[in-house]
Amino acid sequence: MLDGVFKREGNRQLREVFYKYGKMLPEPLKDFLRRYIIRSIPISPLITGKPDKSRTSEFWDREAGTWEQGRGIHWTEHLAVQERFNLKTGGHIHRDLFVFLSEFLEKQGRLLPLERALTLGCGAGEFQRRLAGYNICGSHLGYDISAESIKMARNRAADEGLAELSYEVRDIDTITLPPDYYDLVFGIQSVHHFKELEHVFSEVRKTLKPGGVFVLHEFIGPTRFQWSDRQLEIVNGIIGFLPDKYLRNRKEPGTFIRPAGRPSIQEMISMDPSEAVRSGEIVKLLHDFFDIVEFRNLGGAVLQLLLEGITGNFDYDSPEDMRYMKLFFEIEDLMMEMGEIPSDFAIIFAMEKQEATA
Repeated sequence: MLDGVFKREGNRQLREVFYKYGKMLPEPLKDFLRRYIIRSIPISPLITGKPDKSRTSEFWDREAGTWEQGRGIHWTEHLAVQERFNLKTGGHIHRDLFVFLSEFLEKQGRLLPLERALTLGCGAGEFQRRLAGYNICGSHLGYDISAESIKMARNRAADEGLAELSYEVRDIDTITLPPDYYDLVFGIQSVHHFKELEHVFSEVRKTLKPGGVFVLHEFIGPTRFQWSDRQLEIVNGIIGFLPDKYLRNRKEPGTFIRPAGRPSIQEMISMDPSEAVRSGEIVKLLHDFFDIVEFRNLGGAVLQLLLEGITGNFDYDSPEDMRYMKLFFEIEDLMMEMGEIPSDFAIIFAMEKQEATA
């Protein structure tokens, strides 16, 4: 029966995944691979909402610093996920965004360090502190709407003696930037929180020097997290076969994660009015304002929903745990390759549009 299903689908790689992992798979996962992965389900429409700036600021004041490493809560904390990002970005598990950017700039003929960089939506400043070790820019300013995050970023930069880093409280949706001023502008998991994308992109375009680069490491998935039925079906199929030890909710100790669902628009707005406010439009609008010179899909349509809250339950040094992680990666890659799900995250380098030549 299984061979017949695969022959009808004509998908050699799906068959290879099944046979590669078949001996270790519990029966519910085998059933999942047989029945759920192969079937197509239409994608839900995207819906937008109106953010409330004060609630956004208050939300990120509470969240200040919680996205940093070591808690085992957020899915991007896991070393295997970071290595996966590196592999998709630079072709090697140790070639991260910082190395990839340095090499890109050198190929562009730029001498490092560059003079000035700006990060929009800097949070508690972890990205700037990490970048500081790569000699990419001489000074680096960070803007964020959260006063608590800015306070934390300033304190941590001071603790590490990073005088080249500075921070200001700003609402990115209303910023005015000086012309031809910055060599680099970064949006690191922040642009999907900006409602006024046209204004922000226009200001970034204005402020970049000739040869400057707008660097995004960004969520580009469904606006307001309106996940597709197919996406939820795949994620919940995986959750359904995982042993309980992997389902312990590290955000809420003593509980287990629940099946993934599609939040209502009102739930999204009440949680954080800025969350994924126009995320589904980012790529299209970038093309309107810039030339895209690098675009690397990172995946995440399965992994974000699956691993958020349980990331720390998968020990990087445990062969058993890592077999599951590698299986998750292969399922997500296959589903993207088959066109069942998109890549919800991407690394994007954008530069000034060049005039078309005849």
